[in-house]
Amino acid sequence: MQFLFFCVLTFSAILAHSPAVAAEGNAIGSFRAALQAAHEDPGTPLSMQVQCTDDKGIRSMTLYPSGVVIWNRKRQARIGSGDRVALLHLLLNADFPSFKDRYGGKPEVEKTGAPIMVLCSIDVRAGGVAKSSYQDLNGARSEIFMSLAGSLLDRVEPLAAKGVGATSLADGLAKLASGDLAPEAFTLRLLHMPADDSSLGVILEVASGQSSRRDYRPGVKVGEPQSAALTKADFKVLLAAIHSADLLDLPHNLPATDIYQLNLRVLQHEYSVRARPTNQIPSTELDQALARLERFADRLIGSKGDKP
Repeated sequence: MQFLFFCVLTFSAILAHSPAVAAEGNAIGSFRAALQAAHEDPGTPLSMQVQCTDDKGIRSMTLYPSGVVIWNRKRQARIGSGDRVALLHLLLNADFPSFKDRYGGKPEVEKTGAPIMVLCSIDVRAGGVAKSSYQDLNGARSEIFMSLAGSLLDRVEPLAAKGVGATSLADGLAKLASGDLAPEAFTLRLLHMPADDSSLGVILEVASGQSSRRDYRPGVKVGEPQSAALTKADFKVLLAAIHSADLLDLPHNLPATDIYQLNLRVLQHEYSVRARPTNQIPSTELDQALARLERFADRLIGSKGDKP
């Protein structure tokens, strides 16, 4: 049975005038120069995400500027300088900078607003310049695009086979603490919404070695995210807080006055906890579990919201 990646995208039809053509040419040139700079200078940040469904099945890889690669969301590896150069060679030799944003699909004039089914996608960022291209399930297939996507994945797959995995979320957290897994293998999302309507909630996210925090109140405010790199010391504190709170032993649902939503993920392993006002019968065990969740949230984001 063939599986497909689904992605909802929105497009605007723009008539091609000469200024637009010139701008497109400049964008292609800028991205090509960025790839060449990354090829010549190992210090130039390079990130990449490729996901594809082809005759080899469903495959995906995410490369971070640190050199960490996450394969199929199940294994972590690290690329060396030779692998990095090889990936850049593939992109430059295929002339990826000049690739279309989309291959296949219906013409823009025939768009109906229905979700687009993406068969393969390539997203690359080099030195702050980014480009994305994808193959729509419908319409003509681009052999050049599919070949490049497959070659990029083929280059990384053997590295992933020798990489590090986790048998469970607890195992993954232990390997994060020991350093066997990198912070890029970890994601966390914590929402705290005070019962007091005059106070703002907070959304804290940790992903890709970065932390992001924003104020939030439905229908009132969605603040701009304030992001920062997560230092090694900060990450150790976070892992210690998760361990001391015994979060993996918390019930998935808890009765509470405030609203909390916690999602943890290490590679493919996930755990979620939700606390909210319910008709659930209180108990000492549930009260103690909620207290652990509240202390954890307070340690990370504070328990008192600001006024909007």
